[in-house]
Amino acid sequence: LKPFGREHSPPSRRLPLVPPPDNMAPKRKSAAKTEEPKAKEPKLAAEAEPARADDVATAAPDTSEKEADAPADKRACMKEEVTFHAHDTTLNVVPAMGGKILCPLTEGGLQYLVAGARASAGVKAGRYMYE
Repeated sequence: LKPFGREHSPPSRRLPLVPPPDNMAPKRKSAAKTEEPKAKEPKLAAEAEPARADDVATAAPDTSEKEADAPADKRACMKEEVTFHAHDTTLNVVPAMGGKILCPLTEGGLQYLVAGARASAGVKAGRYMYE
């Protein structure tokens, strides 16, 4: 047995890692960048003026997603949590993350079955749905 030498090395080792400079595309000449002078230096937090109470109320962004044309909902909120019970699922459904996510089994012949589950609450109409 002979050890592998350079003539027996895999093709990836024989290729050059960087192409020669004459094969490379010419570099683009960038335009001279002109730096614009800054108008004002930002104030530090300690030097900033204290905010007024009405500015604080308007400055706090509303992080919840709301539709602009949505009417006010006067119905009561649901009191029970929406869940998927094991006896209401097909044989190839596996609950994950405490029943929050359902995963289908696809091993063997189970990929030919349709995975299905029934939730503890239903939606007849409206904009609130689950997938």
